[in-house]
Amino acid sequence: MDMKTFIHIAPLLPADQAVLMRGPTGIGKSAMAKAVAQKLDIPMIDVRTAVMDEGTMGGIPNLKAIEETGVAHNSMYGWFVRGCKEPVLIFLDEINRAMLPVLQGAFQLVLDREMGNGPDGMPYKLHPGTRILAAGNFGAEYESEDLDPAMQRRFMVVDLKPSTEDWLEWSKGRIDDVIREFIRNHPVHLRVDPSSVEPGTICPNPAVWDRVSVCLTHAGMAPRIWAGGDAPLGAYSIAMGLVGPEAAIALVDFAKNFHANISVEDILNRWEDISGKAISMVTDARFALADSMKEWVTENTLTAEQAANLGSWAETLGGEELVNLWTKISQCGNLDNIKAVHGRIGKAVVASVQKARAATK
Repeated sequence: MDMKTFIHIAPLLPADQAVLMRGPTGIGKSAMAKAVAQKLDIPMIDVRTAVMDEGTMGGIPNLKAIEETGVAHNSMYGWFVRGCKEPVLIFLDEINRAMLPVLQGAFQLVLDREMGNGPDGMPYKLHPGTRILAAGNFGAEYESEDLDPAMQRRFMVVDLKPSTEDWLEWSKGRIDDVIREFIRNHPVHLRVDPSSVEPGTICPNPAVWDRVSVCLTHAGMAPRIWAGGDAPLGAYSIAMGLVGPEAAIALVDFAKNFHANISVEDILNRWEDISGKAISMVTDARFALADSMKEWVTENTLTAEQAANLGSWAETLGGEELVNLWTKISQCGNLDNIKAVHGRIGKAVVASVQKARAATK
């Protein structure tokens, strides 16, 4: 399931339906939990089950109360108490790395929505509006155990498969613009499957690019500052330590030649000057530029001249590229822009689709 679909459906489920997200490290499971909590407008409590023991999950004996009442019962930890008092999203992270006693407590929490016991012997119950969302890294490359069928069936299980578009949408306003454009043009560097490389190899994943942006910016080396020139001393080393040499080399090279690339603004505002260079763009670059164009027309309104320039660029695209461009623009939600572009390329898109259909008959 892609991220956009997950964020849409998770809040629609009953509060008592626990959800388990599965997928490799760094794909954004924690970010998804935060997004769901934000959409529901409830606090998220991050519970790291891998570092918990039996007491932090199921509570510890309240010795003072035992002395006063002679009745043994548990004092529960704050994360659980809050989930009993008010609606929250309890995020059980790294659940398949938890110790067996912790898993048994999680089983009771998911199954019965209760744990521990008060002085009356009755367990403490979660608030009816509290939700449980769990996550785990599953696969041969992780030192973890699969959940047993009895526990797994209590969850709605979701295998998250993030797309480049998911990451680009999430990273807007969060990640350095040059890094975003690098990923848009070179999505192969967004994520490398850890099982496909030698153990211990540093390789990129969606989450680590946030760290690249944060670290370079903190060091005064944000790629947007030096794009179009040589990388400052240390920029490559910082990136290499986070994403490995191959992705770091590609990022530095992309940033160095950044102004040689064609931007949305070039297409819309300087078409006559850059038309020759635009025609010679490789296919991957044209598809990436169509993605950038979708972002622009979502947030801005085309002038008549800009719409004409966009139409002129569209005339240089192949059939599949043209249909892709129109598909992206038609999804922008800006009706004025959709109408303006349709007036320029609508007939060409229809002709391209009809030609493709005829070729398959």
